[in-house]
Amino acid sequence: MLFLENLLFGIRADAAYTIRRLRRTILFGAIAAVFLLTAYGFAIFALAVALARDFGVVGAALAVSGGATALGVAIIAYVLVANSFERRARLPMSVRLKMATQQAGMAAAGTALTGGGMLGSRPLVSLATVAVVVFAGTRLGLWSKK
Repeated sequence: MLFLENLLFGIRADAAYTIRRLRRTILFGAIAAVFLLTAYGFAIFALAVALARDFGVVGAALAVSGGATALGVAIIAYVLVANSFERRARLPMSVRLKMATQQAGMAAAGTALTGGGMLGSRPLVSLATVAVVVFAGTRLGLWSKK
């Protein structure tokens, strides 16, 4: 019971640390975002004033809005392309589940052979365990070549 209490205390301490860090990150991130958006707004205003001297107020407004629109469209296009590449690169769920079962079977066989000195002390048990794992893997079609 003492082990379980120590484990739960460790999990609680880790969770509290993570929550404090996340709260601090969100708070200071929001403050930084406010300052950055303010600076961005003044930069756009200064650009509009500078362009208004050369092209007039309407020309400056059109140039600033056109530039912002072009940047927005470029960012949306980048996100769509990146998501498309990631979606294609991700394996389907059936393949990922099959790989996970194969890895679990291999880990079980490896543990049966080497874990806890079983190979030296109980060779018949390790042989039976490996036989069961291989039999289950072949009967369930985990290692079949399709």
